[in-house]
Amino acid sequence: MLSNLKKYQTDYVFFSVLRKPKVFSSALLNIKNPFVRDFAYNNEKHYLMQVPESLESFLSMKDKQSRSKYKRQMKKVEKEYKDRHEFKIFINEEDVDQFYKDAEIVAQKSQLRSLNIGFKPTKSNLNKKKWLARNGFFRSYILYLDNIPVCFMEGMNYKRHYSGENTGYNMEFDKLRLGTYLKLKMIEDISQTKCSDFLDFGLGSDQWKQSLSTNQYEEIRVKTYLPKFSNIFFIMTITVFEYLNRWTRVLLKKTMFYKSARKFLRSLFAKKILDKTEYNKVKINSRKLT
Repeated sequence: MLSNLKKYQTDYVFFSVLRKPKVFSSALLNIKNPFVRDFAYNNEKHYLMQVPESLESFLSMKDKQSRSKYKRQMKKVEKEYKDRHEFKIFINEEDVDQFYKDAEIVAQKSQLRSLNIGFKPTKSNLNKKKWLARNGFFRSYILYLDNIPVCFMEGMNYKRHYSGENTGYNMEFDKLRLGTYLKLKMIEDISQTKCSDFLDFGLGSDQWKQSLSTNQYEEIRVKTYLPKFSNIFFIMTITVFEYLNRWTRVLLKKTMFYKSARKFLRSLFAKKILDKTEYNKVKINSRKLT
């Protein structure tokens, strides 16, 4: 590996979602050379759900408070948009174009797009999803309110293991908790169709993943560097910033400000998106007047 890094003039290689403990991940963590090993690798938990017999059986496994919360959130959407909501499943190759078009409408008003991450409707991604659909692996979902796409989950079902790849919701509807509604409907669909045994919620330890999961395992993200003098400052910079990020999170959690900080940032993103939406409406109306 190191000889290939040198051959192709690559400073480092980054390994993500390596399950721990396994032979390869253990070997990377046990590297002794200080100019090669990663001193700031990430330990993470990966969350899965064993698909239940039905949505009701899933809810019955939850405590009374959680069960009531989930049911209340579902009823809120279905009551407020009675006969004006639709949960759509995209499976076939001919569905992929429509999914990408509508998912992009949602993504433009999502929190992740504000950070320039998440769903990207590139041509290469579109072709990849069409290939998956042709082979029976594509399975994605969109929630519509008043025929407008407001929330989506892009995923892949392979060897009875469903993996959610990208998700997003329109932050104009933040109070409706559309993400929760969509995921509960997804659980209902997969438990009814029996097309998968596990739901994989992807990277990260978000609270909703912990709430929905029934299984978890440890994994790591780790880098291996090319040992050369010019790389020292680069390694030090990455290591320092990674530890600063961790210590900030720990401090916020210990002082009970972590959730408040996340909520505050969420509100800023929502305001940014709403302001942009209002600006676009004014722009469109002014064009109509002229």
